[in-house]
Amino acid sequence: ERSIILVLHAAKMTDFSVKFVSKKVNKIRWRPKADVKSPPSTTFATGSWDDQQNSICLWQIQDRIAAPQDDGLETTLEHEPQKVFEVDHVGDVVDMQYISRDCLAVASSTGDVSLMKHRPNTESLSNVCSWEKLHRFSEDASAPCTCLATRGDDWIASGGEDGRIVIVVAGQKQPVQTIEGADSCTINALTF
Repeated sequence: ERSIILVLHAAKMTDFSVKFVSKKVNKIRWRPKADVKSPPSTTFATGSWDDQQNSICLWQIQDRIAAPQDDGLETTLEHEPQKVFEVDHVGDVVDMQYISRDCLAVASSTGDVSLMKHRPNTESLSNVCSWEKLHRFSEDASAPCTCLATRGDDWIASGGEDGRIVIVVAGQKQPVQTIEGADSCTINALTF
C-alpha cells in the first residue's frame, strides 16, 4: 500500500489538492510559522514506515495556475504539494514533533530519537543530534520509541514500548532523566 497526501485549504473546504506518494506515510507535521504575524507555513514534513528504506521528506505547497476548463473561461489556482527534500531514516518513523521553527524531533522504531535542523536558506534537513537506543527491552534488544512531546526550544520527552519515559535536551548527549517502569505497558502519548 502507498499513501496519498490530502491538503485542505482552511478558508474553503472545497479547495484541496491530492498528491500520490510512493511511500507509506505515518506522520505529517506542519513547520511552525516564523511568528504570530507571519502567514501560515507552506512547508510540512512527512515520515514513512514499513518501507524497504524509510525516509523523512520536506514538502512545500506551491501555488500554480491550473489548465483552463473545457469552456476556456475559468482557470483555477491549485495548491500543489511538491517534495523538496528527502533523507533516509533507519527504522519506521513513529512520531515527529517540531520543537522550534527550525528543529524537528523524530522518533524511530529502533528506539532512537533524532533532532534534525532546517538548513538556512534551503529547504533541507541535517541531523544535529541523535540519542541511540533510548528505549530497550534489554541491553541487546531495542524497543520502539512510540511518542514524543516537546517543551520550549530544547526539551524532548520520549515514550516507548518498554514503558520508559526519557527526557533529553538538545545539545546534550546524555538524557536528563530516565523514568524506568513509568508504565508496565507501552506508552502511546505524552505531553508537557
